[in-house]
Amino acid sequence: MILFMMIGFSVNAQENYEPGYVILQSGDTLFGYIDYRNWEASPEKIGFVLMPGGDKNYYSPVNIRQFGVNNEIYFSAEVEIEISRDITADLEEFAPVKLRTERGFLQALVLGPKSLFFFKNLTDKAQYYIWQNGAYELLVYKRYLLRQDESTSIQVNRKYIAQLALYFQDCPGMKTLPDDLAYNEKNLTQVFTDYYACVDQQAGYEKKADKLGVELGLVAGVSFTNLKFKGDPDYLPGTDYTQSVNFVAGISLNLVLPRNQQRWSVFNDLSYVAYEVSGQVVEYTNPQRYITTATTIGYNSLKLTDLLRYTFPVGNASIFVNAGFSNSIAIQATNEKTTVSMFYGTETIDHGKAVEKSRKHEQSLVFGLGSRYKNWSVEYRLERGNGMSSSVGLNSATTRNVLVAGFRFR
Repeated sequence: MILFMMIGFSVNAQENYEPGYVILQSGDTLFGYIDYRNWEASPEKIGFVLMPGGDKNYYSPVNIRQFGVNNEIYFSAEVEIEISRDITADLEEFAPVKLRTERGFLQALVLGPKSLFFFKNLTDKAQYYIWQNGAYELLVYKRYLLRQDESTSIQVNRKYIAQLALYFQDCPGMKTLPDDLAYNEKNLTQVFTDYYACVDQQAGYEKKADKLGVELGLVAGVSFTNLKFKGDPDYLPGTDYTQSVNFVAGISLNLVLPRNQQRWSVFNDLSYVAYEVSGQVVEYTNPQRYITTATTIGYNSLKLTDLLRYTFPVGNASIFVNAGFSNSIAIQATNEKTTVSMFYGTETIDHGKAVEKSRKHEQSLVFGLGSRYKNWSVEYRLERGNGMSSSVGLNSATTRNVLVAGFRFR
């Protein structure tokens, strides 16, 4: 809970003022600095100062006509938005669109004789608009359910394709657009690019495409592994295994997601990990009658870890939190049991498997907290895995505390 409070505080408190401008409803233009958040959804308001450290003013779509910052342009507009749920589990059996009017900031994707705009409100539904006849016209798209007899299918209202074909009617080659034209920024922007090439014109403005950031790196550290059992046979749950301390090393790939100031990323690493634990349990009756069962269990594995990471700046450094899972495949395994039985002077020694039915694949939940400064990082991870037992009635569990250092290549 404290961790999520820290993230929320950082998101709200971290300011990032960059040069920009606002155009007031009066038509006057103010040049200064805008608190730029690399918005994924359209902002409800923006912070503005005339000079660094100056008095802050907040502007909503009601107060201003337009603003621009970091090569992004936003227009205040009252538009129709489609309000149907777009999550597959919540789709409705109703093909016509459901509209309501809302005022917000529309982001310009293409500006020129033919223009394209984007809007995404807090319902998290992306919507696109064209400028036509002095107004913003919604490009209509809706997914819905169609029930026929005993079957149900997902259908799509693709009116936007016909709207665009009509919009580009002065280009003969675009009177018919592909039926599978995707309703997203990349594909719609490409249609506008094709149009301007067709009419041998240039758009006055085209938003730069958001790109996925790719960071390669190395990771190395140390792991502290504990193994526990629950169930039968009794000698496994009864053994107090030693903690295993081992070296960890591998390569990493961090995929930095666009928007939101690149704070979200998918962090992956492929590493070599190992552990080996041992212990024994004694079933004692008297000095002449007892059974000692010693077991040694160990795995050398290749482990792929996939984490969703959130990073927020703290001064010149940054703090990040991770959550995800890992999958390990053993390339070498130790699974040994030695039983020494004493029965009134007769000693019997047997060797066998510690875990009769074992697997080489282990899955773990992973949580982490770390810090990065320039290209270097240090991180603590807590991993809880399902161990190696595949026996019915015998559960295995691993708990790993991992300290890992990382280096990313620019």
